[in-house]
Order: sequence, then structure tokens, then C-alpha cells
Amino acid sequence: MADNITINIPDSPTAYSVTPSSTQIAVTPNVGTGFVLPSATLSSAGVMTAAQATSLDNIAGGSVSSFNTRSGTVVPLDGDYSADLIPISVAGVTANRVEAAIAELNASIGTSAGIYISILNHGAVGDDSTLNDSAFSSAIAAAFAAGGGTVFIPAGIYRVNGQISVGSSNIHVIGAGADVSIIKQMNVTSNTLVFGAGIQYVRAEDFSITAGVIKTSGKGLSINATSFSTFSKMKIEQHAGQIEINTAIAIALTDLNLRDVSASEPVITVNGGNDHFFTRVVADNDSGNESSEGVLIVSSVATWMTDCDFINCGTALRLRSDNGEITWGFFNHIALDSSNGHGISIEATNNRIVGCQFSDGWCATNTGSGINIPNSGAQLIQSMRFSGWRCYNNAGHGANVERGSHITFDACEMTGNSVLSPNANSGFNIGAGASDWAVRSCRSGQSAGFGNTQARGITINNGASDRYIITGNDFNGNVAASLFDGGTGAEKVISGNLPLSVNVNPSAGVDSWNGRTGAVVPANLDYDGGQVTYTGGGGISASNVNAAILETYNLANNPPAAGVASFNGRVGAVIPTNADYNGGQVVYNAGGGISATNVNAAILETYGAATADTGWQIFSLAGTPTAGVRNGYRRRNGIVYIQFSYNGGARSQFQTIASVPVGFRPSEDIDFVAMDGNETGTGSVVCSINTSGNVIIRSPGTHSNLSGQASFPI
Repeated sequence: MADNITINIPDSPTAYSVTPSSTQIAVTPNVGTGFVLPSATLSSAGVMTAAQATSLDNIAGGSVSSFNTRSGTVVPLDGDYSADLIPISVAGVTANRVEAAIAELNASIGTSAGIYISILNHGAVGDDSTLNDSAFSSAIAAAFAAGGGTVFIPAGIYRVNGQISVGSSNIHVIGAGADVSIIKQMNVTSNTLVFGAGIQYVRAEDFSITAGVIKTSGKGLSINATSFSTFSKMKIEQHAGQIEINTAIAIALTDLNLRDVSASEPVITVNGGNDHFFTRVVADNDSGNESSEGVLIVSSVATWMTDCDFINCGTALRLRSDNGEITWGFFNHIALDSSNGHGISIEATNNRIVGCQFSDGWCATNTGSGINIPNSGAQLIQSMRFSGWRCYNNAGHGANVERGSHITFDACEMTGNSVLSPNANSGFNIGAGASDWAVRSCRSGQSAGFGNTQARGITINNGASDRYIITGNDFNGNVAASLFDGGTGAEKVISGNLPLSVNVNPSAGVDSWNGRTGAVVPANLDYDGGQVTYTGGGGISASNVNAAILETYNLANNPPAAGVASFNGRVGAVIPTNADYNGGQVVYNAGGGISATNVNAAILETYGAATADTGWQIFSLAGTPTAGVRNGYRRRNGIVYIQFSYNGGARSQFQTIASVPVGFRPSEDIDFVAMDGNETGTGSVVCSINTSGNVIIRSPGTHSNLSGQASFPI
């Protein structure tokens, strides 16, 4: 290479040169401060002798301390040698460090990615007084002219009175550290650092953005239609919202410290785009000003948030679909704490919100609920999954779910909620607009040193909530009760919970076991111990299902066959509204397709359908069935089995390959793994069977040789 690089040295009238490999590096004098490349000829390996190092010290008057290996320009001493500065000791230069410096310098010559442009060389002064707008613009323009490069912000406080714009790809804005390289905005309304539309491969790192005025508007960092870019190791504070992201694609924000908004705006706003990654982002408004949200997402496809903390915000994390769909969010290991609002709020205002997962996180000491899905907006809310989530010491409910479907809570803990109004709010509060939901293996009650303040472990409010599962939970330690079930839907499973007395459907949901009132039989897998309450006319009062059947038989005066133990708790059947049991008509078409002419026949036929083995039923496949392999479905002892195999007729992602009828369908979508042997996707393929009975391919790709099995209880 024949490139020449000029390096300034202090206090020397003489030009020196060295020749590492074949690159000529000219060293010219400079009366200012700065540091120097060794004034000696290195060996072919680039090694400096001790004598040469001593000579260097003499030339520099003992003041040589460091050398910027990538740009060959003067860089002030800042003590950070980890990446760009090579230390030179007073006693001599460490040879391997000098060799490494030369190697890095040689590697950077002639490549745009290696060009470093210091804002000092474009007139910047970091004295917390001079305005540096033109210096930033000039340095960024120089990087653009070179085809890309790094704009370096040395230690100092650099005031600006307007927007710093990066409008070209392949430009990196790098400081010497967030504690020492500081951009201070002096304009009350302007954004500070803006990455423009249509650019990619940009980076911002190792500096701070602050304000020297009380800002009424303007973000610290604005990312607009930018793609494949990273923003890390930054501190942003005292703006009217620290970060906004507009239609950006594939960006990563890592190790950010966001503090003290100056107006009631979100700390982070996400408005469109896809594949946004947040890692180790901390936001805290401890100065008295409080943001409206920690994170506000109004439109996004695929958000990943991991190891983040949002404190003292209005609502810590709000998903509100004002400007587009919000789909596929993954929120793991995040803390949402001490906010003047909810920990999480999910509001489908103008567009759907689907497919979000919340794992191993924390919502605590918020003035609202830990998790809030209000009954506002008319758009779809579906497939919200919470696992290992903890809601502690919130003023509202632990989790408030007023509407939506396919919402599940697994291994979560709700304790100490309703802290400001004991007995007013519950651990879980489910509204009439929510169906197809589940609470499984959770703890909701006094625990972890918090007080006994929750009204109930779980409250299902009076209304049409249906198709839900409450199993394996501990609801001990609440003020009023453990569980209240006011859902009027017929398909529900409540079993295996503590205390044992909650494993029933109370009177608000099932008012009678008497045909005179047309009551719904509770959906419970085991009726032998299930409690039945009858408060309507007719006088029936039964302590369990067996007794209810006997009392029903006594009224009908037509005994059922021996051994009948239940009236089909598995799916729920309606007893006719008729004063005459012998002639009362019963039509039951769920599950096994039963049609009975009277109550006694309904008991017998329903019981038989719930326990019988249907045998294998054949279904039609979208592909060509594999010869000699059974393709079909079966229900046996309350368990449905599905099996299929085809080797012709390609099907792709989200397409249906088979369907099963009513009575063989799950109460919520079930995922399972099939095996694909075709040329485009050998290996595992995720499939699912939904509540409509459709077997659907979930994995991408084309699959023409697929085999799978699944089983689930009903």
C-alpha cells in the first residue's frame, strides 16, 4: 500500500518516519498537545527496541502517553486504551503493543470502515460553552464523502442548539465513554441525534445525550426507517422522551441508561417496523418528572426485550395499537416497578394485538394493576402468554383481564396486591369479555412476606366468560375467599386447586340441578366429588353429583340404569326447562352428538358418551396418505388421540392438513411436533390443533412428507 498518513507530534522540529511492512508513515511536527508514533525504524516484525523507546521519550520530552492506531490523528490522553489507544510508558514502549498498533493501522488504510474522523479536527470544542452544530455536521459530511466511517467524539461536553442528523449508511458515531463524551442540547424543542430514513449499518456508542435547558419537546435519539443498526453504551436524559423508533427494521438497543424525562412523554416510543431488540435497558425517572410510559408500543412486528428495568414511569409497558398491529412480542426478565399506573397494559384500540409472551418478569408496587387488559377498544386481543411472572404489592389487581382470548398464566405468583385497599381487588380478576383462558400452577394469596390484602385468589366476574381452565393452583391466604366463579359458560375445568373446596362451580355459575329451571351442568372432569348447589324452585339440594342424579330420578320416577355416576361434566349439558321430567325433551349435540327424548335417557346417553371408546375415526388429509399408516382420531376415557402421515401434496406454513369434529377438539390451541422428511425441511415441524378442530402447520417452509401424533384431554 502506498497511502501516507500524517501523525502530529509535540515539540519537535524534525520529521521522523518508520517503515512497518511496506507502508510509509510520515511523522510531522506539531506545537500543540498530542501523541506520537515511535521515531525509529522497526524491524520487519514491527518490534521496537528499548533503546529506540528511550530515544522516543527523549524526543517527546517525556510527555508521550498514547497513540490512536486507527486514524493516525492526535488524540488527547483519556486513559482508555481498551480499543483505540496504545499506551507508551515513561520507561519505554512495550514492543508487542506497538506492533499491534502498526498492524491495526495498516489494516485500516484504504478501507472506508476504518476511517476515524474526530470532531475536534472539524472545529469542535468540548468546553460546555461553545456551540458545535457545524463541527458535527462537517465531521458527518466527511464520513459520508469517504463512503462511511467513524465520527469520534473525544472526552468533553459539546453543546448544540439543534438537531445532529445522520442521513447516510455506514456511519458510526462513537464516543470515549458515556461518562466523558457528552452532547448537551440547548434547544427546548429540537431532537438531538437523528438517524434518517432509508439508511442502514449505522452505530451509536459510548457517549451521553443530555440537555442544558428544560425541554418541552424533542427526543434524545430518533431512529427513522433505519435498518440493521446498533445503539449501545449510551446515557440519554432530560429530554421530552429519550428515544423514538419509527418504522425501523432489525435494530438493537443495548446497555442504555435512560433517565429523567423533562415532559410527560414515553421514555421509549415504538411506532412501526419490525425486529426490534432491547437488551439491558434501564429507565428511571427519579427527579420528580414522570413519563407517561416507560415503553409505548403503538405498532410493531416482533419485539424482543430482555433484562430491562423500567422504574417510576406512568405505565411501565403499554401495548396500545393506535397506528398498526402489534404482533409477536417476547418480553423476558424485565422489571416494571414503582410506576404511577400499571406494570403492563394491553389495549387493542385500532388494530389487533396477538402473539405476545411474557416470561420470568416482575410487576411490583405500581398504583394500578400489575397486568391490565382493560375492556376498551374493539380489536382482537389473542394469544397472550405469561409464565413465571410475579405481580407483588400493586394497588390494583395482580392481573386484570377484562377481555381477550387464549390468554394463559402458568407458574405465576400474585401476592400482596390491593395493597392500598385491602379486600377490594384480587390476585386474578377475569371479566365477562374474556374466554378461552387458563390459570395453571399459580400461587395467588399471601406469600413472600407481603400482607393478606387480596380479596380472592381469583375472581371470574358474572357474565359470559367461557372455555377456561383453572387447575393446580394454590389460592390459600386471601381475605374474602379463594375463588369466585361467575362465568355462565358451559365449558370449563376447575380442578386440583387448593383449598380443595374451590374445585367446584359455585352458584353464580350453576344455579341448579333441576330441569324446571334449565340449569347448566358444570364442566368438571370428576363429578363423584363435585359440589352441586340448587337454589331455584323444586326443592332439590344435593351435596354431590351422585345425589343430584338420584334426586332427579326421584322426581322423574323413572330410574336410570345402575352405575350412572355423572351427567356429563366433561362438556356441560343443559337440563330442560320443563316441569315434567318424563316428557321433557333434551337435545344434546356437543361432544358425542347425543339426542335424548327424556331426562333419564339423557343421563344414560351422556354418561356413556363421556366414558366410551369411540375407536379410530378416519379423517381426510390435504396430502396423499402414507400407505399402511393410520390417519384419524379417537377419544378414549376423556383423552383425544390424533395421528397422521402423508407423503404427497405439499402444504406450507399456516395451511390446514386435517380437521376433527366437535367432541374431539381441544379447549385451547395445542402445539405439537411432527417430523418432516421432504427435501426442503428435514427435521422437526411445529404443528397445532386449534379449538375449531383444524390441524395446522406452524413452521415455515413447504412440507410434503409429514408425520405426527398428538393427544390431549377434553
